[in-house]
Amino acid sequence: MKTRRIILISVQICCFLVIIYSAYKIKINLKEYRTGEAAYSDLENKVNEVSKDELESQINYSLETQEDNKVEKFNFEQLQEINPEIIGWIKSKDGSINYPITQGDDNSFYLTHLYDGTENSAGCIFLDCRNDSTFSDKNSIIYGHNMNNGSMFASLLNYKEEKYFFDNNELYIVTPEKNYVVKVFSCYDSDIRSNSWDMNFNTDTVYENWLHEIRNKSLWKNDISPKFEDKIVTLSTCNNNSWDNRFVVHGILSEN
Repeated sequence: MKTRRIILISVQICCFLVIIYSAYKIKINLKEYRTGEAAYSDLENKVNEVSKDELESQINYSLETQEDNKVEKFNFEQLQEINPEIIGWIKSKDGSINYPITQGDDNSFYLTHLYDGTENSAGCIFLDCRNDSTFSDKNSIIYGHNMNNGSMFASLLNYKEEKYFFDNNELYIVTPEKNYVVKVFSCYDSDIRSNSWDMNFNTDTVYENWLHEIRNKSLWKNDISPKFEDKIVTLSTCNNNSWDNRFVVHGILSEN
């Protein structure tokens, strides 16, 4: 009896410690979420708080949405003073995605660091390190976390809903050199071992076959059909299904 009681008490203590540790981790995560949200909100305010003269002399490009004719301006000189690895800005049509794009020397750093290099689990939206920063590749891949608070690339999973897919078939990318629109034509769950993230295509035929394949994988179909002369942007985020599954959204990149 005494042994059983000791075992029972030990189990209860272990359970109590697990609960305490879990509560601690939740508190830490919530704090990091709030820190990340505040940092990105502060950045958005900073890049838009410029005088008229500064806008005329320093702002390289504007981003205009067709929905409300609202013009967003980005001071890339100021952004790159914060971090020279900021290479652009991405915004979704509904505004749920509105973040700087970074590009590091590897595809690990910005998984756990904010746009300014501060360590934070929210990470940052970033372009694959193998891609050209000018978005001149056949397939430019942009990564972002699927955060529990709905930030970063969490809203990409809304494309699983048919109405959202058709209502939000455009995203916008601004770089120091150009404005782009991304016309979405495909979205689906993908195993990390699939060819969804391919970059190198030996021939136009290989590329055309790949375009045909990723369009056919889509949960929904619209009238946007990519051709071999088109460039693609692939948005990638973690899925809720399993550790080796991602949700990807493909779109045709064109100058705006």
